[in-house]
Amino acid sequence: MDRPDRKVEDVVRGFGYLMLGSRLKRIGDRLQTDTRAVLAAFDAALPPGQFPVLAALDRLGPLSVGELAQALGVTQPGVTRLVARLEADGIVGSTRDPDDRRVRTVALTDAGRRIVAKTKDTAWPAVEAAVADACSGLSGPLLTQLAGLEDALKDAPLDRRAARSAPMAVPGGLERLPAHPSLDRPVWASLETHQAALSTGDDRARRYLPDVNMFAGTRDDGPAAAASLAALVGPKETVYLLQAAPITVPRDLTATLQAKAVQMVASGPVPKLSPSWPIVELNDGDVPDMLALTRLTEPGPFLSRTRTMGRFIGIRIDGRLAAMAGERMRLPGFTEVSGVCTHPDYRGRGLARELSAAVAAHIEARHETPFLHAWRDNAPAITLYEQLGFRIRREMNVAVLTR
Repeated sequence: MDRPDRKVEDVVRGFGYLMLGSRLKRIGDRLQTDTRAVLAAFDAALPPGQFPVLAALDRLGPLSVGELAQALGVTQPGVTRLVARLEADGIVGSTRDPDDRRVRTVALTDAGRRIVAKTKDTAWPAVEAAVADACSGLSGPLLTQLAGLEDALKDAPLDRRAARSAPMAVPGGLERLPAHPSLDRPVWASLETHQAALSTGDDRARRYLPDVNMFAGTRDDGPAAAASLAALVGPKETVYLLQAAPITVPRDLTATLQAKAVQMVASGPVPKLSPSWPIVELNDGDVPDMLALTRLTEPGPFLSRTRTMGRFIGIRIDGRLAAMAGERMRLPGFTEVSGVCTHPDYRGRGLARELSAAVAAHIEARHETPFLHAWRDNAPAITLYEQLGFRIRREMNVAVLTR
């Protein structure tokens, strides 16, 4: 039986150069696993080990199996196995040399070229930026650098680094950012994964249950998804949409508000703050006070069962709920900080800052990345979150739709 309290030595690291091959393989396996998570976020379903073949064929054009092995620095049998899998999936095709039937020439198919075109401008730069981020600051002897890289990957895997590697906002607007399908459409990504049990809908559109939240999301912006969304909204009901792409209002629904927000992602560990007042967990018994506070401060939609979306905490002063914050949307690798509000009688004491930091730290303890949203013109909120290490990832579109 395992003894969880016993710390076992990392033998591969401890033996240094003697086990360098095992160490490099271990790091390579970790990078492959992390890369797979980044690719999945960009809807690139191929295993990472197959992408070097696609990259070589895209850069160099059709190659023989021997030339492909030379370009990748691997054995011909290894390339033959990779090509066989890709050919079975219709991503590459091969032809025999008419002058020498032993020679096979491999080339991308139309499907393969589409995959490369889709991922070359999105997923590949994201992987490259994430690995570069993990390697930044490495120096010293080789073993020291390998230890630093392993520690960096343990601290923040590549998918977290990819999400926070986008450029900061610049004067006059936001720079062009690489797409991140889940973060670009966070409501849908939450409703089809971690929070599916809190939702209703189909494989084209979903919304939170009416007593949980007012947000809804669609798989894409096509007419079928729009029709499914409209069908989820009853007479005089209202839903909120939040996504990076421009919002097209479905037929039969009316936009009562269309506005701009920004999405911010934690760029590193959130600083640990010493709270000036005791922080308490909020539960079902606190819901009446939570509803009263959110009605007064309007931090965003908050309903009778919004608390079930995640963990909420608060600060009580003289028995009154003075401030609160919690978790809202949750998608693979990310959780949103939300519901941050302070009673007007207690503003100016830094309570929102302390609670936001505490919520973010709890999310990071689960090895997830905190993110949040703020109205684009809410400079005080944006400044507060920047002080906590959040950075603007991109601009988002918001619409409030009513039947």
